[in-house]
Amino acid sequence: MNKSIDTWNGQYYKQHSDSQLQRGLGTIESLTLHGDEAALDVGCGDGRITVALAKRLPHGSVLGLDLSESMINEAKKSFGDIPNVSFVNDNIITFATDKRFDLAVSFGTFHWISDQLGAFKNIFTLLKPGGRMVVKIGAERRGGPNLFESAKWKPLLEPKGQRWFPQTPEKGQAMLEACGFTAIDVRYEERTTTYSNQEALFDWLMGWVPHSTGLPLEQAQEFARDMVAGAVKEQGRSENIEQNGRAVVAIARKPV
Repeated sequence: MNKSIDTWNGQYYKQHSDSQLQRGLGTIESLTLHGDEAALDVGCGDGRITVALAKRLPHGSVLGLDLSESMINEAKKSFGDIPNVSFVNDNIITFATDKRFDLAVSFGTFHWISDQLGAFKNIFTLLKPGGRMVVKIGAERRGGPNLFESAKWKPLLEPKGQRWFPQTPEKGQAMLEACGFTAIDVRYEERTTTYSNQEALFDWLMGWVPHSTGLPLEQAQEFARDMVAGAVKEQGRSENIEQNGRAVVAIARKPV
């Protein structure tokens, strides 16, 4: 996507993305770290996960990278004074630096990248020999109504082109092997998030629907309301609404 077209709202996303945050924090806490690593957070968003990782690296550093200027501005506004954290507005496919990293992580970003192979190749370049990568990518949708293919919305969305690029373990494995990674572990991760009411679900959806659809704000809001209505109808309740999904978790190393 053209860097000049930013369809994210960093401030709004920070306020309504706790489910993404909690999943990222859980992975950060599970990592075995020495505390002095240099880490790269690809698609750092509002910076909260970046900072959580930095707290586990008191003698190391974390660079947060994001294509969205709005996200980077929000991250810098909130965390710009933390000594071992820095943020850069750039594209992971073309990002270049002399610095090399012990660890690269990415949560909820790769499914927005059309050239995932290019992104993995550059991460491979940016890692030190023996460096690790942990990436979570949205998986292909399963069952349920797909509003993107509905008679109402498909004619409006098709001209905008594909904006969501889900992954499978098989394809992910093949890409990592092509890049030269070893110790590859790629698998599905199931997840369920419960939203207390329709407003909470709508607020979460609006964190990413404008980007995933490319629709103007009013139409994006209508699309999100249709998604909420579909979930309420399918589940037969307007409270404690569940959103079931899964991610592809990709873990690998750069050979020594």
